[in-house]
Amino acid sequence: MLQELKEIITASPGPGRLLLHLEKAKEYCVILEPGKLTVGANWTFMERAELWVGHGMIQVLD
Repeated sequence: MLQELKEIITASPGPGRLLLHLEKAKEYCVILEPGKLTVGANWTFMERAELWVGHGMIQVLD
């Protein structure tokens, strides 16, 4: 799954910071910032990424 997400991210280059929130209920919650990955958070990226992580799971912050 992470390889597919990386391919989606690298296909949409841009200046945006990328943060991945990973959580397993009652066990852990961690926020990762992949060092050299940035993204252009456009609608195409968001639609493709939501196919992998689920509808509404992508957030764009200003």
